[in-house]
Amino acid sequence: MALEYIGAITAIVAAVGAVAWTARKLSIIAKGLDNFLSDWNGEVSRPGVPGRRGVIERISNIEKEVTINGGKSIKDAVLEMRSLMRWLDFSILRCR
Repeated sequence: MALEYIGAITAIVAAVGAVAWTARKLSIIAKGLDNFLSDWNGEVSRPGVPGRRGVIERISNIEKEVTINGGKSIKDAVLEMRSLMRWLDFSILRCR
């Protein structure tokens, strides 16, 4: 009779342990998913914590910098420096 109770208690403890382990793993996965989604969507500022822009907004800002737009982007600056370097190369060669 006592062995039956011990077996039943062991089975219940094992089941509770398995459920707790599964809940912990799911909690870790859910936290990771929440972190990913908050990074993706961005966060609104709250008292004492500045807001963060989402991934799509950050990518659109990068696209603006690598597109020619009349002198205000990084790409425009690189192209201007390239043409200046070509002019300097030509000037140096002409002086030789």
